[in-house]
Amino acid sequence: MKHVLTRLSLLLLAVALLLPLAACKPTEPEPQPREKEVWLCYSKQVYGVEPYQEFDYYDEYGNWIKNERKYPNGKVTVWLYEYDQNHNLIRRSVDTGKGEPFVQLICTYDENGRLVEERNINTQGESVYTYQYDQQGRRLSCSYKDEVVEVYTYEADGSYRVGKPGNPTIYALYNADGRVLERHNNSATKVLYTYNDAGILLEEVTYNGETVNTRTKHYLDEHGNAIKVTRQYGEGEETVSSESEYRLYTVKVK
Repeated sequence: MKHVLTRLSLLLLAVALLLPLAACKPTEPEPQPREKEVWLCYSKQVYGVEPYQEFDYYDEYGNWIKNERKYPNGKVTVWLYEYDQNHNLIRRSVDTGKGEPFVQLICTYDENGRLVEERNINTQGESVYTYQYDQQGRRLSCSYKDEVVEVYTYEADGSYRVGKPGNPTIYALYNADGRVLERHNNSATKVLYTYNDAGILLEEVTYNGETVNTRTKHYLDEHGNAIKVTRQYGEGEETVSSESEYRLYTVKVK
């Protein structure tokens, strides 16, 4: 019995000596974010009746956090964007230089990062839209004031249609990547979109029946950035509507 107690005491002592060693074992460092280079829009010159120039700013992850718009008369308007830890947009505000920035948009997401509520705010009040999803995580509908205003219908290949309940002439068609292909505003008016093999928008054409109303073209540089956008009304002259400058940024990737 004495030998048994001695062996037990030695065993307990060994365990006691090992515990501090285990407790002092250094923890594994958290993986650091990787970095990559991406092309992002730095500035845009917009032409037209009221021309202006825009400047864009980004955080360390490449999220768009500020858009500054400058007009020839000296007016400056700034839009501010805020994100959650998953890089989902949660708030958009506008700053006109006349007091505190005014919050225009508040977004809420579920635990899976899906948008569930969109709160649009203006000086007249606010409009709240809610979104519903199926068990596969696909968006099913959008509701406003407890009334369904958009319905999503999916095909086997992942493409889908977004329509208005009770109005079959108003709908949009998307491919499986979420790029809009067609928009139909009524039985006569539609917009068709064309992309290149990389999924970058090249052209938007608006029709009234079979007649072309407007044709908008996006001209790309060698990196796939839309550096110039032109617009043509009917058979009129093609005019430049905007020109953009892109710069190479180093951003973090989680």
